[in-house]
Amino acid sequence: MKRLPLALILFRAALAPALPALALAFADAARPWLAALLVAGLLSDVLDGIVARAAGVSTVALRRLDSRVDLFFWLGALAAAAVLDGPALRTVAPGVAAVLALEAACQAASFARFRRAPCTHAFLSKLWGLFLGAGFVALFATGRPGALRVALAWGVLSQLDVLAIVLLLPSWQSDVPSAWHALRLRRGLPIRRHRLLNG
Repeated sequence: MKRLPLALILFRAALAPALPALALAFADAARPWLAALLVAGLLSDVLDGIVARAAGVSTVALRRLDSRVDLFFWLGALAAAAVLDGPALRTVAPGVAAVLALEAACQAASFARFRRAPCTHAFLSKLWGLFLGAGFVALFATGRPGALRVALAWGVLSQLDVLAIVLLLPSWQSDVPSAWHALRLRRGLPIRRHRLLNG
């Protein structure tokens, strides 16, 4: 049980290069497999934190690894989409660029302030993972980027929330649910974290 959270994270890490590799090797025939693997990766992301907290192994190091692997996993999904649905993906290029730019800004701000990467696991980011999974599954299933466009708009919102958290925190912390919670921490006030969603 205590090793399961790490196994789930490593499973998702293995999927990141597997997704574009499948797209390159099998083209359109890979679409149902890509959709299934995306769902499996998303489920592993939901379960790893829950299992880690239940098993008492939810360490900061594990949470930081989870955050890095999440980024790697979604970049793998993006690469697979570029292989199979390049023209459709180009129609949402501004949204992709905005999300990537904000991700870079969050990383830069966190390293500038705390000398380490952010690890907020904010509520909006967790919802974004669900939207992003649905968007990529819909893209692979239909070749249409409509759901992904909605996911990217939510992604901009969630990244702005993370950036605000990083700028507001008085010191580095993991598992900060929102910018409002970060503001409370900055004011020296206590916050409540959800038992299942945050530490």
